[in-house]
Amino acid sequence: MTTPIPPDILLGLGEVYVRGTIRCGYFRCGRRRAEQVCPTCGRVPCSIVLYWKGRTFTYRRDPQGLQFGYPSAQLFLNRIVSDINDERKGLKTFNPEEYSTGRMAARTLEVKAWEWHEVKGSEVESGELSPGTLREYRNYIRNHWIPHLGRLDVRDIQHPELEKFKRDLKGIKAKTRRNIVYGLRTFFGWLRREGVLKEVPIFPAMEVSDAKVMVALDMDDQAVALARIPEDHRDVIEFGMETGLRPGETCALKIHDLDLREGAALIQRTWSGSQMRETTKGKNKRWIPLSDRALAVAKDHARGRVGDQFLFIHPGTNRGYMPAYLRKTWRRHSGTPVTYYEASRHSFCTQIVETGASALEAQALMRHADQRSTGHYYHARPRKLKELVNRRTAKVVRLYDIDTGTEN
Repeated sequence: MTTPIPPDILLGLGEVYVRGTIRCGYFRCGRRRAEQVCPTCGRVPCSIVLYWKGRTFTYRRDPQGLQFGYPSAQLFLNRIVSDINDERKGLKTFNPEEYSTGRMAARTLEVKAWEWHEVKGSEVESGELSPGTLREYRNYIRNHWIPHLGRLDVRDIQHPELEKFKRDLKGIKAKTRRNIVYGLRTFFGWLRREGVLKEVPIFPAMEVSDAKVMVALDMDDQAVALARIPEDHRDVIEFGMETGLRPGETCALKIHDLDLREGAALIQRTWSGSQMRETTKGKNKRWIPLSDRALAVAKDHARGRVGDQFLFIHPGTNRGYMPAYLRKTWRRHSGTPVTYYEASRHSFCTQIVETGASALEAQALMRHADQRSTGHYYHARPRKLKELVNRRTAKVVRLYDIDTGTEN
């Protein structure tokens, strides 16, 4: 790094100890250039030479590891100028060594994304994140983020690159595309908190047009579908309908979680994929009341059993049920296109609201932290709405014309 630098090429805001040039990348030439092809040796590659506080630094490759041509060298030099200006404004500390090939390689999205994945893995171990969410992130990194953006320095990924990334997500459902982009935004938020980025770039707006319209069943429809479920598995599925529990919570319920005298159950763990989490989706532990039917089912399955055993045992495996098995059994035997989650949790919420529960009561029974979440589970059914509309006709006050005595 001893290449001499002409004194008239200055960087920054007039500080004479900061100088930089674009030069021919051929070591025997080194001519200062402003052309696509060196007029002296006829070669294309360029290098950038920077003089900073008494030291000289030479850069030969861009953040993707490719040799500089003149256009890419200009862009890279402009980036250096911008960062120097940011230091002058007190926004960051400029360090020329951050532009070395090794340092830039460490800032590529591929490297940083896997670092973030390790952090998320530790959150799974501490119970802060579900294993299923970590699997989704891993899929996003491997199959989408890296193929499109992996070689880019994360500091160079801005709105235009993100818009192109969004457009390139072809052949994927709109909801999945949204999750991929929102996951990327979460990753960039981490980069900012780690000090890698000054700010999170503007992300493209995501519209979901193929989201499934969720529905709810009334108790009569539930009974018809439930009668089609094989008797050996009927109780565990009915229990989910009577309590509104998530399938993973139903399967994770244990004998010592029950207070059969009070008719209540403590919901404090769930299955996430194939892993047990000693917390629920809402990261809370709450008692719920059991309906008379749910209590009868619980007593029947808890009879003669104590301790840490699962309440519901699969008769074929002699082990606890898994959520996927409940969904599969419902899909195969119920005779309805409605999913088990809709037939249990969504239907439970809709039914308790229709019986007259207040918004706060429904929120408490659903164990939601936010009332808006409860609103997503209530589905106004046309038949019930029609009953409400017709009910008003009995309360209509008929008006009479005093002069004529006729009805208006």
